[in-house]
Amino acid sequence: MTVPNYMQSREEMVMRYLKRGYLRTPRLAESMRRAPRELFVESHFSHLVYSDRPIPIPHSKGDWTPQAYQHSLFYEPLDLQKGDSFLEVGTGSGYGAALAWEMVGSRGRVVTLEIDEEAYSFAKMCLARAEYPEVIVVNTNGYAGYPEMAPYDKICVTASSEAIPSELLQQLKKPGRLVAPLGAKAELRGQDLMLFKKDREGKVTEEKLGTVICSPMVVDEDR
Repeated sequence: MTVPNYMQSREEMVMRYLKRGYLRTPRLAESMRRAPRELFVESHFSHLVYSDRPIPIPHSKGDWTPQAYQHSLFYEPLDLQKGDSFLEVGTGSGYGAALAWEMVGSRGRVVTLEIDEEAYSFAKMCLARAEYPEVIVVNTNGYAGYPEMAPYDKICVTASSEAIPSELLQQLKKPGRLVAPLGAKAELRGQDLMLFKKDREGKVTEEKLGTVICSPMVVDEDR
């Protein structure tokens, strides 16, 4: 039985993304080289992990591990730096949090929120076996962010909403960046991927980056 050469497959994936323009910064490219994506899926899917296919998260309510290049669409505009405090809303398998930790390093902080209990448990297990004990995973509704560890230099929201929750903008540092997909959940063409920039005075500007298709964010019914 042939043992997969995951390091080679990882390098081929990075080179493919560099050629296609998905990866533009050395920091994110190196993070993808280091993060073992094969440890963030069930073992019987590991042969597909570098093939640009979404892979289901076991026992979750329809959650998937997206193709790796999707993370570049969100992370490149954030410009994550060493020492940044980073909040992710929507953990999925935990792979995105691992990439973020590789970029912010031990002087930074990665907090990731997941509302689905099964996805949360799977992500916790994946991050542990991939040896990312510093990543803080919280089983909670991410609509209101996580004020306990705010403010954050950068925030990434992986689920769509019709408007950015005000709580997330409030938890963003001055200056800071937030990326989120905005649009109606029934929108067949997908949602607008938006970059929000907060300056040193607290003024927020926004920029459309492109179009993505994301699952809708769960909103607290008591709101």
